[in-house]
Amino acid sequence: MAATHSIHITSTTNDARATQLLRHLRGLSEVKLETVEVVDVYAIRKELTSKQLSAVAEMLTNPVAFSDDYASKTRPELCYHV
Repeated sequence: MAATHSIHITSTTNDARATQLLRHLRGLSEVKLETVEVVDVYAIRKELTSKQLSAVAEMLTNPVAFSDDYASKTRPELCYHV
């Protein structure tokens, strides 16, 4: 089974998607949300070296507005962070 690498891209600036989503969720819910963060997650199922994984993460990231974080998994399940 090929390794699964998870690359998480998060905004380092004011994220218009998060602002719009927060406004929408506040209108639909009685729960008083204070913040929402949008994270783009890419699951890559391929054996990659650390150098290759870093290169892929850099290709997916605009360094001016986003930062990346990645992890390698040996199982293909997706991880949910709460």
